[in-house]
Amino acid sequence: MPGSVLALDTAIDARAVTRSALTGMVDAIGRASARQIEVPAPPPVVRSAGDVTEAFLSRLDGSAFDAPVRVASELVSRAEEWARTATREHAPLVVQLAPPVRETGWDLAVFATRAPGGLVPIERAIVDARGDRGDLEAELNRLERMVPELRRPGGTRVAT
Repeated sequence: MPGSVLALDTAIDARAVTRSALTGMVDAIGRASARQIEVPAPPPVVRSAGDVTEAFLSRLDGSAFDAPVRVASELVSRAEEWARTATREHAPLVVQLAPPVRETGWDLAVFATRAPGGLVPIERAIVDARGDRGDLEAELNRLERMVPELRRPGGTRVAT
């Protein structure tokens, strides 16, 4: 059955269908892009963590290679840990960009989402958080790497 028809069937989990479609699209775009990049040849024999990394990067098109299980599993674990903040299900952070009141630039504010759809300033959400505190801090750190202006203290978060 075509994916577009699956999305209309109420007996099927729409979230799973959407996630599957997005996964397929990202995979196809990634593989097509990787085939267009010139990369050095992979190492002839993969033995160390460095060899696994080089082989992985030289085979972004998805082609297979053999690697020692111990070394490869360690690298996979590290990659999963690195990607966890982006791939796990969590309430998103909201960045609000307010028009400039003064000539210095646009004011930025970061909010955490709460259950009934309300927004809470990120600083307050981190203080109030119990088990989610580490998750909120990790999300904020990831966001601050993307938008360095967010590293400034609350009142001086300005994008020029």
